[in-house]
Amino acid sequence: MTRSTQHTEDRHETASAVILAASMAHARMDADFLRRCGVRQVAIFADAAGALEHMQTQVPTIVMCDEKLEGTSGLSFVASMQAHPSLADIPVLMVSADAREEAVLDAIAAGCAGYLLRPYSMQSFQTQLDNVRRGSAPSAARRAALARAQRQADDGELDRAIARFEEVVNDAGRPEDFYERGCMRLARRDWDGAIVDFRRAVTLDRLYAEAYEGLGKAWAGKGNEKEARKYMRLAAAAYSRMGRYSEARTVFVETLKVNPESENPFLDLGFAMVRRGDWTGAGRAYAQAMELCGSEAQVYEAIARASHFTDAPEHAARQIVAALTRENGSHDAERTLKRILGDPARMPSRQRRTGVPSVPSFIPDALADAWMVLRYTLRAYHRGPVRGEGRMSLDFS
Repeated sequence: MTRSTQHTEDRHETASAVILAASMAHARMDADFLRRCGVRQVAIFADAAGALEHMQTQVPTIVMCDEKLEGTSGLSFVASMQAHPSLADIPVLMVSADAREEAVLDAIAAGCAGYLLRPYSMQSFQTQLDNVRRGSAPSAARRAALARAQRQADDGELDRAIARFEEVVNDAGRPEDFYERGCMRLARRDWDGAIVDFRRAVTLDRLYAEAYEGLGKAWAGKGNEKEARKYMRLAAAAYSRMGRYSEARTVFVETLKVNPESENPFLDLGFAMVRRGDWTGAGRAYAQAMELCGSEAQVYEAIARASHFTDAPEHAARQIVAALTRENGSHDAERTLKRILGDPARMPSRQRRTGVPSVPSFIPDALADAWMVLRYTLRAYHRGPVRGEGRMSLDFS
């Protein structure tokens, strides 16, 4: 046994696994590799329903799932797992013979913890298993601390429970940092790194949500309703953030699939978020676009263009800029807004108004996007070329 294999055994010796594969030959090989890495308890299934039923009572540490299954797909199975609250956090290592970028992106969008290509070597297998562990690492030690805090709260030791809950959230790191780093790695085609960071972001946010909820209940038990409401709001925000991360990750994957040659895919992600009305997501995407390209003018032009594809361009631009300045730490929102909007005093009043439909009622829904493109093109034509970094493309006066 090599030294690296021994170390891997030490890390995984208490782990258990579920293997879901249409081919028993694949399943036996996967089980053999898991056992060689120290995963002692391995359950093998050929059908998704049987695997799900088993996991309801015996939750594994990891799931290995073939991309193609009998009567369904690996991605559908992952979606079924995520629909079960008790199974949603179990890492899934997707195993496939499909090396296409689109297949890897689909696995990332589904929330898989790794993507292993068949046929694989021991080194590749160990790497993916270690990536799964790294993606879950932020919660490993903290999960035990969270459980201890909950027991203390249940036993009425509220002061000790509050101190323990606060330790969990104070030392865990910022989920948004991992999410943003995951996006940057995804843009650079670092699939394994992106997967690890996305999982860390979601894992940490779930930890925060549970800890904040525990703090809220503990403070309520002490009769401090103000602190209780504060932490319950923080718990709600953490749960909400988890959903936004998952949605934004999926949208980003789709933009990469549609435009794989894009020099700055964060501009495409920002546009997609604007179309969804997700100003926070758009601001985060444009901040990352600026970090990637280093050009404020390019990003401001993109914000202006995206804002024009909304019913209320100025309102959209203001919301995006507010989110962008929160993301990049800028304190000069008005200057940024002026560079995007130009001189509001010279802008036609109908463009400054908010809530005014951009698409006339007689235009069918199927032609709405075409109408928006035509409107933008005509305004851009009348405005003329952009000159330097002063007036941007929302100033069509």
